[in-house]
Amino acid sequence: MRFSDWLIPLKRPSRRNTRRDRQPGSDQRVAAVFETLEDRVMLSGVAAENYEQVDPAWFASLGGESTASMTAGPSGAYGHGQGVAAGDPGVNNRWIVRLTSEGVALSPEVHNVLCVLDTGAHSLKVVRGLGLPGQVLVDSSAATTTTAATAADIQEMLSQHPLVSSFEADLGVGGQDILPDDSYFPEQVGLHNTGQSNGKVDADIDAPLAWETTTGSSDVVVAIVDSGIDYLHPDLLNNVWVNPGEVAGNGIDDDNNGFIDDVHGYDFHANDADPMDENRHGTHVAGIVAATGNNGVGISGVTWSTTIMPLRFLGADNKGLTSDAVRAINYATMMRNDHGVNVRVINNSWGSEGERSNSTALREAIAAAGESGILVTASAGNGNALGFGFDLETLPFYP
Repeated sequence: MRFSDWLIPLKRPSRRNTRRDRQPGSDQRVAAVFETLEDRVMLSGVAAENYEQVDPAWFASLGGESTASMTAGPSGAYGHGQGVAAGDPGVNNRWIVRLTSEGVALSPEVHNVLCVLDTGAHSLKVVRGLGLPGQVLVDSSAATTTTAATAADIQEMLSQHPLVSSFEADLGVGGQDILPDDSYFPEQVGLHNTGQSNGKVDADIDAPLAWETTTGSSDVVVAIVDSGIDYLHPDLLNNVWVNPGEVAGNGIDDDNNGFIDDVHGYDFHANDADPMDENRHGTHVAGIVAATGNNGVGISGVTWSTTIMPLRFLGADNKGLTSDAVRAINYATMMRNDHGVNVRVINNSWGSEGERSNSTALREAIAAAGESGILVTASAGNGNALGFGFDLETLPFYP
């Protein structure tokens, strides 16, 4: 319920009209001046079931949306108390904000929300409600300070607001792709096929669409079981795994995992701690998985920041032993189970056809990895020596 308050300052009576001096029959009326105050709100609790129900009143529009805010484009997403995700947070002026149920009790209509959000630090303009109680679109393009508030400023303000349950940047959804500036990205038809190089339009994995949600996380580790990795490659060096429990070059097994100086993985082919690629195949695979994206260099990985763990078992001739492959896979599983390394995927872009490569030991290593919550991926076989594809029903390709 809303009502209007009136401030009624009474006119001070003259000295002779005070209680001591009043005379019988005298006119004791006191003049009043009326001053209108802003609308007040009678507070009432918001029932939980109503808080989660769409309310037509919460679609109200207040206008005042700036042109700059409408052209912000896709950028990093935000959550309450969380850091900036992929993208440049400095260009966002539009925010989707949800008040807590307590906040809705203090501002039961869209036009009241600004009273709750206003902290005095930065200016926010409520543009419209989005349907749920307390859910509004706000514009931060106008700042009360002498310098414009950045998205990071707004993020900090909203994350600390006790009556804000969630907030996020108003991102572009669909039809607006994040395209990296890597020099060879236009040739990566598997990621984004616009018909270049005589390709079939949209015969791809729609990577730019996925990148609107995330471009990957360094917290996720992908083990590359292959010919090693050029861990000094400019498109890979920032994403190569570093063993947090090992001290480089001291000749000691610091983390007691059975391997000395395995700072960047291990070379099971040469039995040393240097998994440098001598064939280039593993580097190629690692780039597909996690070449740093949008850095103006080389290609873009499917993820831009995923951590890659080099585990070499193939030699310079791109051949290796099953026993070394088994050791590499088991190493990745051990590092997840016993040393807290978040290995989520083991990639095996290799194999051979026929039952001769159907190894029980390899099956057991893969099964153990799966039991540990690791996804194991493997090559399906590119084709035989004549360039023809395999019929996997008649000629299986392992692993």
